[in-house]
Amino acid sequence: MKLVVVASRACDPAQAAAFAVDELADLPEGSQVFLRKPTGKPARRFELAVAVAATKLGVTVRWWSPGPGGRKATFVRDVEMVAAADRVVAYFAENLEMEGGTGHVVEKAQDQNKPCRAYAIVDGSLKWIGGHDSEDQA
Repeated sequence: MKLVVVASRACDPAQAAAFAVDELADLPEGSQVFLRKPTGKPARRFELAVAVAATKLGVTVRWWSPGPGGRKATFVRDVEMVAAADRVVAYFAENLEMEGGTGHVVEKAQDQNKPCRAYAIVDGSLKWIGGHDSEDQA
């Protein structure tokens, strides 16, 4: 299983990472988690926490950085990352659902008919925003 895990910058990174750990714990042996990393900068706290947890759980981490080309390259990275994945999970801050780059990743999952689940973090709990399962579309 190749899982993309993304969270909006507006999320509390510790809370979002804690929820992501639950996703990682359910992955079958030999799975990979795909995480975003900016070019020339360190990974954000959310991605770093997920990477540490994945490593402890025996899940391989693959970092995806955009190539040269500015913001457009970031969007290309998202498309390629989703194309290489089996499933996407996304976390958003309350009232900021489907915003920014995290929203773009979810849109690309829908465009590519990839299974996807999106959540908002509300008062420390997950709120289901929506999802898409390619098997439901058959």
